[in-house]
Amino acid sequence: MSGSGGERGYQSSARAQFDCNSGTITTNLSTINLTILLTHSAGDILQVEINATGALVTVNGNGQILGSIVHVNTSDIKQCINDGNNYIAKITAINTPVCTVNIRRI
Repeated sequence: MSGSGGERGYQSSARAQFDCNSGTITTNLSTINLTILLTHSAGDILQVEINATGALVTVNGNGQILGSIVHVNTSDIKQCINDGNNYIAKITAINTPVCTVNIRRI
């Protein structure tokens, strides 16, 4: 038998739960609306909301969805929002079609 795993094999580390009060996440948006992306630049602030289908999305000041948030802590953030917390996503970089945001509580 070769390899360093022995009989137990590989075990992934446990996922850290998102802290509703002090947690921040930097991630790339998914399912980006490129037309709306063209109207934004680094430094812009978006609201983080749960839409009608249950997806975690970023919404601009005109009520338009720029993109969705797909991250290991998405379910934690959704629970934090359901518990009454509010979050924003600051655009930190745009390299079309990629948009990177930093999510934090307000």
